[in-house]
Amino acid sequence: MRNKKCKGKKVPFPYIEIVNNDRGGVTPSNLYIVVNYNDYGKIRQEIVGVDCGLPQGRDAEKPGLGNRAEMLKENCYVLLTSHGHVDHTGGFVDLCEYRRKKGIDEDIKVYMTHGTMHYMPAIQNDNLKVRTTENSGKPPYSEGAVRRFLNCCIPLGYDEPVNVNDYIRFRFIENCHTMDSAMSFIEVMDNNDNPLINVLVTGDYKKENNLTKDAYFPDWIRHKPLYLVIESTYASESKASEVKKFRKDIVSFINKNKGNKYFNILIPAFSMETTEHILYELASMQAEGLIPTGVSIKLDGQLSESHLKKVLGNPKDFRLKDGIKILPDNLQLVSGIDRKLIINNRSEKQIVVASGGMMQGASQNYLVPWLKNKNTLIYAIGYKPEGTAGYRVANAKPGDLISLGDTNVLVQAQIEWTREFSRHSKQEELIEFILSFDDIRGLFIVHGEEESRNQFVKLVKNDPRFTNVKFVKNLNYKQRVIASKFKVEDIKENE
Repeated sequence: MRNKKCKGKKVPFPYIEIVNNDRGGVTPSNLYIVVNYNDYGKIRQEIVGVDCGLPQGRDAEKPGLGNRAEMLKENCYVLLTSHGHVDHTGGFVDLCEYRRKKGIDEDIKVYMTHGTMHYMPAIQNDNLKVRTTENSGKPPYSEGAVRRFLNCCIPLGYDEPVNVNDYIRFRFIENCHTMDSAMSFIEVMDNNDNPLINVLVTGDYKKENNLTKDAYFPDWIRHKPLYLVIESTYASESKASEVKKFRKDIVSFINKNKGNKYFNILIPAFSMETTEHILYELASMQAEGLIPTGVSIKLDGQLSESHLKKVLGNPKDFRLKDGIKILPDNLQLVSGIDRKLIINNRSEKQIVVASGGMMQGASQNYLVPWLKNKNTLIYAIGYKPEGTAGYRVANAKPGDLISLGDTNVLVQAQIEWTREFSRHSKQEELIEFILSFDDIRGLFIVHGEEESRNQFVKLVKNDPRFTNVKFVKNLNYKQRVIASKFKVEDIKENE
């Protein structure tokens, strides 16, 4: 409906509709800001999307927006990218191909930070390989479709304003969820360029990151009246409940197997960001003498390797701290090495960091043989949606029989699981961020389990500290919110 007359509403222009297509779960991240404005007497509409991810695990079984999603995809010409994780970017190529097959001539513009742009080709090519494997060898689209999508991508610096048209502009704000992640600040203006409606979409939010310089958040935004869309992945968890166990578990396993000729430690890690955090932790443990010099450390996975090289080669775009040491001593890259030699190695003590935090990609090659091996530790990292291979492995213990694809595996390996490397905010951090704003006209909770969202909404409503929040709601795919300059005007069911 771009530049077409909208149906009349009893809402003062301009007004926005916020539509969330995350299916009421943690994944995928897929948000639309529908801006309705008066262009010198002509009522027009522009749709700005934020992320277009793939649902993971059982989230894929939930219904989405249906017909309304088709309308939004067809009429969205601007997409903003928070960061490169598949639950935020895995649906980009599908969206572009959907529009192409519908005969929509004008290409969509997909904006992202310079850091995200560095490895977007690797992300999308890896996504195509994984989905093809999961679909019995049938690709969801062609390599040409990936190339067409990449031609739509535009890199952008932080705090660099971009005008969508004369009435809408946006900018990226630094975020520490990943080394290249961004929040999106969107302004809707009048004919004289005066901002009337402000929307801040956090994406996955984290204030600090031990690999990067501190994120800069402009104070002037804190003093603006705005609508805030915020994630809630760990909104029901406190920092006090966070258990830092990774070092202790690794050292304990190494000491327990000191007399053995060999052992294996497999750490399936998300290729972007988590891999660097794990390598940094292992390097620190080496420096402190916690990992003996005889233990080899290997990195497996094209996407992990590609991302690591991009980070080290472009430290400014990834905001790396000066002088930080990410790489363990004598790190070996598995590319070019016969993986079977590593899997069947019975003469070396080794730690393998493999791409595929959900235990897809490179890491899945090790799972079946090493889960059967009692000299092995499988260390699960971060969030694991129910219904995924990662969830089944992370919750298994020796003696359990678990299914991985078409294979049933009797578990003999030791399995540990930690969330300490998660770059999502816990409840206290979300509260601190929300309270830092003067005037939140509407607070919308997204990107989290329904129970977690509802608990957080209840907390905000009942906690006397939140005098700056005028309205709060768990916003899922079932409803959309309509808001003007002044207030939330209505909540409507999606068609």
